[in-house]
Amino acid sequence: MDSLKLSAGVNLLATIALILASCANAAPPPAVQEAAGQPAGLAPKPGVPTATSKTEEPRRGGGITLALSGEPDTFDPHQSVTISLLAQISSVYNGVLRYNNTAPGHVGEIIGDLAKSWEISPDGTVFTFKLAPEVTWHDGKPLTADDIKWNFERMGKPPRGMISPRKDVFASVSSVEAPDPLAVIVRMKDPSMDFLADLAVDEMVMLPRHAVEAYGGDIKDPRRMVAGTGAFVWKGHTAGVGGQMARNPTYFRKGLPYLEWIKSVYIPDESTVLSALLTRRIDFVNIRSAWRPSHMEFLTRRGGDTIKTYNFPGLLAYRLVFNLEKPPFSDVKVRRAFSLATDRHGITKAAMEGGADISPFMPPFGSMVIPAEEAQRLPGFRVEKDADLEEARTLLKEAGYIGGKIRLTYRTPIAIYSAVVSVLQRNMAAVGIDLELVGQELAVFDTSLAKGSYDVILYVFNSPSDTPTALLSGFFKTGAGRNFNKYSNPDFDRLALAQLSETDQRKRRDLVLEMQRMLLRDLPQAVILWSKYYYATTGRIQNFNPGIGSRQMMRLDHVWVSG
Repeated sequence: MDSLKLSAGVNLLATIALILASCANAAPPPAVQEAAGQPAGLAPKPGVPTATSKTEEPRRGGGITLALSGEPDTFDPHQSVTISLLAQISSVYNGVLRYNNTAPGHVGEIIGDLAKSWEISPDGTVFTFKLAPEVTWHDGKPLTADDIKWNFERMGKPPRGMISPRKDVFASVSSVEAPDPLAVIVRMKDPSMDFLADLAVDEMVMLPRHAVEAYGGDIKDPRRMVAGTGAFVWKGHTAGVGGQMARNPTYFRKGLPYLEWIKSVYIPDESTVLSALLTRRIDFVNIRSAWRPSHMEFLTRRGGDTIKTYNFPGLLAYRLVFNLEKPPFSDVKVRRAFSLATDRHGITKAAMEGGADISPFMPPFGSMVIPAEEAQRLPGFRVEKDADLEEARTLLKEAGYIGGKIRLTYRTPIAIYSAVVSVLQRNMAAVGIDLELVGQELAVFDTSLAKGSYDVILYVFNSPSDTPTALLSGFFKTGAGRNFNKYSNPDFDRLALAQLSETDQRKRRDLVLEMQRMLLRDLPQAVILWSKYYYATTGRIQNFNPGIGSRQMMRLDHVWVSG
């Protein structure tokens, strides 16, 4: 039986099959063994590149160099939350499912990856995946259903000492079975409306159990990169420089990949990466949270037809994560005062050049976001700040806040983050809060976040998908993988579980809206804005089709370079 065509995202009726028809001129790659397409959820429409090249047939050979903003703190894909790792290794591995970015006109569909097909039981609680035959790991060992079972369990119930940002995806799973080498059965406690969508993002990669266990489960070090099943084989990493991948000659999708190699380089400085792109020292610049409209304008003006740029609304949220376990943010009144004093519209204008959207907890598109007319009247989200500032001062007084420095930790050396926190520092001074800015490089920053060694932290995160599981439950459900500040509210947990299994979309929307309004009352985090996505490539890159989110477009098995 072919895969059952239920929606995988927020809106069961939504489909975006044609949104990228004009984004690329290259012909699609040959047909591959994938399950039938499945419509994704409500998603931003990717923008059309500003430059295109003539239509070509797929061409084998050559390679590309990716520029990434920094070195990841871990090389364990199941523990990483950074695009810097994901962009390097997504083509080394496969997931059970994937979002279809292999050809224009299909972006947003969920298709099979290691699964050639899947079935869902009539009550929505049993998912059966049939695996593609004759798939091997790069070390020659065969992929089996036991590998998939082990991966699901590693992410869903991580071993002691392992942090799994993806474990909430498996919160409703009661068991995973491998009845034969090519079949995986996932049984749910309740129906899960988001399971397929969250399973299809690039970060849900499958690792070889035998190789991970050979290292005692610790594969954080890049020297312990384990084999994948993907189109490219990992060839090594140089600390502070980048990584190398080479074409997998035994890739199970015959005829792919087209490229012979992919190289990644770390370039944190924006001026350097722009220069490198214009001089063809790099070919591809992934999502950079520091990029603004002026960067795109500069590339278009200087690069002309030799550069392609892309921009569209995205899932990139700038969040203030409060430390709930110590004063002053253990007091909700102080958290509310901080949010009230934050001038979101001023930050968007001053730091983002207007290249952002303002909305609480979910981006301003789709059916489950707080309606714009309501959001614009919310305290802290209003354009006019006088009432917000007065209320913030009152709340601080009621909380008995007597001053003293509050440390705001943010990531360096990214200029846009410095611009955002500088505006925040002025915002807080207006209500009597002395904000000390503490910049940290990526590895130290991630450690501070994980250990809770901060007062408030500016956390900039690209959500893997637009589902309530990814955007809400994953951050705020008790014990969730990205619940960094240990927020716990049984009423929120109850709503999170109820919405996930609610098949009536109107009722589900009501539950998700109630979740967001509860978060606005408790404020474990304060979302500042949702930045747009920006990409750039040289004109020689063909058949790159931006997806819905940053975790839905990293796979490059279908990309080739022009002659």
